Amino acid sequence: MRRPASIFTWLTAVVGLAAAPSGAAAQRDSTWQDHNRAGALALQARDWTAYRYHLLHLDTLLRGLPLVQLQLAGAEARLGRPEEALRRLARYAAMGLTADLAADSALTSLRTLPGWAPLAERIARNADPVRRGDTVFVLPSRDMLAEDIAYDARSGRFFVSSMRERRILVVDREGHAQDFVASGRDGLWAAVDLAVDERCGLLWVSTDAIPFQVGYDSADAGRAALIAFDLGTGRLVRRIEARRDTAHFLADLAVAPTGEVYVSDNATQAVYVVRPGADSLEVLVPGGVLTDPQNPALSPDGRRLFVADYLLGIAVVDLATRRLGWLPQPPDMATNGIDGLYVAGRSLIAVQNGTAPERIVRFPVDEGFTRILGWEVLERNPQLNEPTHGVVVGDWFYFIANSGDDRVRGNAVRDDPAARPPAVLRVRLR
Repeated sequence: MRRPASIFTWLTAVVGLAAAPSGAAAQRDSTWQDHNRAGALALQARDWTAYRYHLLHLDTLLRGLPLVQLQLAGAEARLGRPEEALRRLARYAAMGLTADLAADSALTSLRTLPGWAPLAERIARNADPVRRGDTVFVLPSRDMLAEDIAYDARSGRFFVSSMRERRILVVDREGHAQDFVASGRDGLWAAVDLAVDERCGLLWVSTDAIPFQVGYDSADAGRAALIAFDLGTGRLVRRIEARRDTAHFLADLAVAPTGEVYVSDNATQAVYVVRPGADSLEVLVPGGVLTDPQNPALSPDGRRLFVADYLLGIAVVDLATRRLGWLPQPPDMATNGIDGLYVAGRSLIAVQNGTAPERIVRFPVDEGFTRILGWEVLERNPQLNEPTHGVVVGDWFYFIANSGDDRVRGNAVRDDPAARPPAVLRVRLR
């Protein structure tokens, strides 16, 4: 699940919409958070030289984050460096992203330059629809806040999790949906991510006590668990609770063919593993290494775990040594804002709901899955509204196109009688 606090708190600060700290905290000069704070102060003071300095550090530390390219374009323009400003805009355009350039006063001096018009047109065209998918089924409740979808190859059934309604739906081959786990049964809080363990015949779900779920009890704040249900009967098989020494938000899952369950934690920023037969979460990646871990995905050889970091891109964890690195990629591409991440053939498939526009993207990789070679948009259209997760089924990628997550406002869900129920689309991969 995407929890946008980290990235959007940062975005708010860097564009000067939040009060910037002062004193020693603003003077430290080592982490991206430090440069972000100092850059916000420089922006507030209209010190464009210092602002550019900190943005350049952020560009390196945040691995070419797209928004930094836009902010650097504005800084370069204000400093009378139009060629550098246009170069930053060109890099942003090459990422396939769009922005409201007309609303950015920092770019005013560039608008009469010969290079401006083609760049502005290219960035605008990046919002043009790409329609390759078709609707497979529509879920019965517009208020469910659908988060994840999983598939059981043996029965040909899909499973869909509901955060708000605290239930798991099962959808048959004809698209008929019914409860697999009824609301709140077996102590289910918000049902977040799902993963099928075909070997053991289990459906794993990460579940968290969230204030906007129905029947929320504040005494459960910060509680989280992994639960396994029998795929055939829906019977509770295992429940593994996160320790209560701190708040947790167990989010996205991946299950290895050998039975290990990997799960990211949006609260502690850690990644855990549950070994076969274990009754507790084991730390695989400690908190503080990643900024906002999302969906994990196993490499085809089972030796590495790819982890989408919502801010920084795609991390790679060597499961034998636990060393963490970053999947190399071409400079002019965006791997931030990934909620769902999946392996399909010689590609990674990503659901990006933290980019403008939101999109489903394929990242071709080399034979050893050691670097990204490029990118291709599979779906980009107005029907995408907070797409969350998907699942690879043969030659197809099925995904939740409109989760309803846009209606979440803090600890509540905004009522919207015009809201559409979540739809599951599919796009051909081969």
